Amino acid sequence: MTIALALLRATGLGSAAVKEFAYIHNVEKLPKLLKNVSFLKAFNRRHLEEILFSSCYAEYEPGEAVMVEGTEGNRIYILLRGKLSVTKNGKSITTFERSGEVFGEMALLGIEHRTATVTARTKVVCLAIDQRFLNEIESADLEAPYYAALYGFLCRVLAERLQRATASLARLKKRGGKKE
Repeated sequence: MTIALALLRATGLGSAAVKEFAYIHNVEKLPKLLKNVSFLKAFNRRHLEEILFSSCYAEYEPGEAVMVEGTEGNRIYILLRGKLSVTKNGKSITTFERSGEVFGEMALLGIEHRTATVTARTKVVCLAIDQRFLNEIESADLEAPYYAALYGFLCRVLAERLQRATASLARLKKRGGKKE
């Protein structure tokens, strides 16, 4: 049976202490929340273990910031439950409400400062993955399938974001730049 060991610690990101739970995992039997996350499906068992070893569950209350624009960050997040709002320069740009949505992925590209603020609109549970797990994977030559899966998934996430942004810009242009 997979269990989460409660290790509460304050992070200073939100108005209250964020609750983080170390993920003690059994790759053979993933919890229901993780079974359908497409990001995790892309990896073989050994790589999945390494990723999950670098992960924790993080819970946020409504109004708490998961990440703040302009601050440093090295985590990638997967939304497991709840609803998040995303703002840039104080303006709302999108929401995340589907389990499995990934954000904070720019950390994988070496962009250390957050490009947007992500705030919990409801009680939220995320899988927070420390991107430093990449440093623990063997050289790219030996682990080509791993890197192909990782960067293939990252490309799909970025392509989806680009499609959303393009559609949003097209709607704005059609309305003459006036906000709805």
